[in-house]
Amino acid sequence: MTDVAKSLGLSRVTVSAVLNNRHRKAGISDETAVKVKEAARELGYFRNDLAMAMKSGHNLVIGAMVSNLATAWVGRILSGILQGTRESEYLIKLEEVSGPQAEEAALSRFIGQRVAGILCCNFHPEEEFVADFARTTSRYSVPVVTVSSSPSLPGSRILSDDYSGSAQAVKHLWELGHRNICYINGMGKYDWIRDRTQGFLDALEQLGGKLRADTVVQSPFDANEMEATVRHLLGKKRSRPTAVVCINDIAGAICLRVARSLGLDVPGDLSVVCYEGGVAAYTDPPLTVVRQPFTEMGLRCVKELLAMIDMNRDAARRRKKPENIVLPLTFQPGSSTAACPARGASRR
Repeated sequence: MTDVAKSLGLSRVTVSAVLNNRHRKAGISDETAVKVKEAARELGYFRNDLAMAMKSGHNLVIGAMVSNLATAWVGRILSGILQGTRESEYLIKLEEVSGPQAEEAALSRFIGQRVAGILCCNFHPEEEFVADFARTTSRYSVPVVTVSSSPSLPGSRILSDDYSGSAQAVKHLWELGHRNICYINGMGKYDWIRDRTQGFLDALEQLGGKLRADTVVQSPFDANEMEATVRHLLGKKRSRPTAVVCINDIAGAICLRVARSLGLDVPGDLSVVCYEGGVAAYTDPPLTVVRQPFTEMGLRCVKELLAMIDMNRDAARRRKKPENIVLPLTFQPGSSTAACPARGASRR
């Protein structure tokens, strides 16, 4: 800082204020700030954030606990998270976790490094770890924000409106004349599975649809088992559905493959709608989807956490209370839906 100050004929205090992003509070002009930053860059100066953290007691690092990092939709949420942190002064430390041992190790590292806050993405730990996680983050006053994660975790939650997404899918199919509509569901206790299922059932009932034993079919998320479930549903000689709504686009793609193997035309004989997760754009035909705002969810996750961190640092301000932030979905018609075929018009 002394070298930068000497090169510009400024005081070290002025240079310090600029390089620590306090120049406006100190009454230093933006023009001077630009000159200081250019001089620092030319002289190869980088602020020592470790020294700043030691001095202030505040570390400019955020921890992120993520499961199934290779999943396409998780990657899109992370893209939003990284975009959000790039626009701030914080760095992010990412831990991919699976199982109690990895979860405990990641939490230990985060607390040991005194991260400013923790983000959780697609994170569904056992309740025993959730209790330990809540105690530890509370004890060390570490704010938490979760996205597409267990509702038992502490902190604010970023969610997509899965309930209304299913309602939009049913409404679209109903307006195309479909009345025999089935829902291909996944198995699990996640709240998003519950919300999507309930949204489907409520929308169908409100429109006057009839609920039958096979209106909702359950399947493990394993691709082979799901294919067997879909084949059983679409292979019926009587009361085969004219339209299906799928829990995700993997199930949607499986529907297309099974339909083709059974000689069914999509969308001539069968219309297919699914929640989009990264596969739908590459299917033949392109699937009609309920599109989730994954990147925006990541951005809002960071925005919420930074707000919590800022309020926690200011002792004169009240701490920001955790809240649920629900982002809207968009419905995107593709080539996999069409008007309901007339009776006896199947191309099978």
